[in-house]
This record gives sequence, structure tokens and C-alpha cells, in this order.
Amino acid sequence: MGNQGWNLSTPLYRKPTDNLTMLHFSSFHPKHIKAAIPYGQTVRMHRICSEDEECDGHLEVLKGALTRTGYDAQLIDRQFPRATVRNRNDLFRRQTRAATDRVPFVVQYFPGAERLCHVLRDLQHIINEDEHLTKTFPTPPLLAFKQPPNLKQIIVRSKLPGSQDNSIQSCHGGRCKTCQIVDIDTTIMRGNTSHLVHGRYSCDSANIVYLIRCRQGCPEAWYIGETEQRLRQWMNGHHTTINRQEGSFPVGEHFSGPGHSALDLWVTILQD
Repeated sequence: MGNQGWNLSTPLYRKPTDNLTMLHFSSFHPKHIKAAIPYGQTVRMHRICSEDEECDGHLEVLKGALTRTGYDAQLIDRQFPRATVRNRNDLFRRQTRAATDRVPFVVQYFPGAERLCHVLRDLQHIINEDEHLTKTFPTPPLLAFKQPPNLKQIIVRSKLPGSQDNSIQSCHGGRCKTCQIVDIDTTIMRGNTSHLVHGRYSCDSANIVYLIRCRQGCPEAWYIGETEQRLRQWMNGHHTTINRQEGSFPVGEHFSGPGHSALDLWVTILQD
């Protein structure tokens, strides 16, 4: 301790096994992401290193690693100063971006997708000519990218095809009326034709194709429908048409007819 008190020095620690592996510049990523890597790494070193000489040494090592990974020297020389000219004390403060009311235009990334921002900007005058659209899009939409499927997601599966058990089960909900009328048989027969249900479903399944039949074996009472709702919710609507004897609906017309009731209704799931 001297006359000026204690001085705290913070160096950058790197593990001996760290080989500074960076995202290769030829990788399938938007250009702004790859351009931000030199800047982000420089900010990190400038924030951690309290001594300028040590920071400069680490930046030389970083520049070599980026060059070996395909980054252009001009890009590196542009991004490094952007971080080093900033006041180090400012780097410790949380940075917040100003809120924007621009509507995001989300697309799956592809080579050259960055040019879409110019297309959106050039076509903004068409939107401005419509009094309704111009209220929603007062400025060009904000271009945003989502990651396309990678090779692992395309070719790797957690289960082999056909290894999944096929089943239709009751959801065992306390107030579920569909549990009493759901058919758990995964093989549907009609004459000499059979259909095997693939997948695992229950009364709680949504976005499905379903089949309604009559327990009395009426051959004409086969109704196939689809719904985005949960099966138990959608079947409540069919029960309502039966109880109200609404003959304008096929299901309500059959099961509210003579000798039939909602108890004769039988439902199964065909596919999603």
C-alpha cells in the first residue's frame, strides 16, 4: 500500500486448453452476427483487462485466431476500434435498447436474406398508399431471421420410425365427458378396409382428425371431422347439438333421432 492506497488490477484468464475457437466466417449465419463477433470479443477483453498493455496483447492473439477462422483483416480493423475507443467504465453499465414499434418480419434465414431489408424499404410506398396499412406499418417492417433446421435436426431422431407405441387413451379428467365414449382401439375396420392409428393420443389431444361412429352399428353413421381444439372440448359442442336435437348438424340429427341418444356416440382419433 502506497500513499495513493490500494490499486486493483484485473487480468484476463484463459484456460490452458482454450484454443480460441470462433464461428467460422463461412458458416451459414447472417452477416451481422459474424461481424459482431470481433466487436463482442473486443468489448469483453476491454472490460476485463484493467491494463491497456495486457489488453493489447490479448487483442493480438484474438486477431490471429479470427484471421485463421476466415475473418477479413479489414473487418477486424473496423470492429476493434469501435470497442476500444469506448470508456471502460461505460462497459460495466447495463445497455438497454430503445423500444421500437416496428412490426417484425420474420423469415427463415437463407443466403442473401439480408437484401430483404432493401426490398421492404423500397416497397414501403405501396403500403403508404393504403390508409389502413399505413397505420399498422408506419415504417418498414423490422427484418428478423429464425434459424433453419440444421443437419442434426434433419437426420437425427430420438426414436427410430415405428418404435413409438400407438395408443388412444382417456385423459382421466375429472369433468371430461369424452372419456366415457372414446374408443381406445387403434385399428379401425370398415368392411375389408382397415386403418391403423399411428401415434399416442387422448381426449386432451388437439389439432387432430377424428371419427364418430354409432355404438348400435348404424352403417351410415360415420362422421369424420377435424379440429384445432382439444377433442374433449370439441365433443362438448357435439353433445350440445344432440341435447338440443339440432337436426341441421349430421351428428345431432342421428343421435337425437328415434332410438338413439348421446350414449350411443363413439369417437376415436385417426391422425394429427
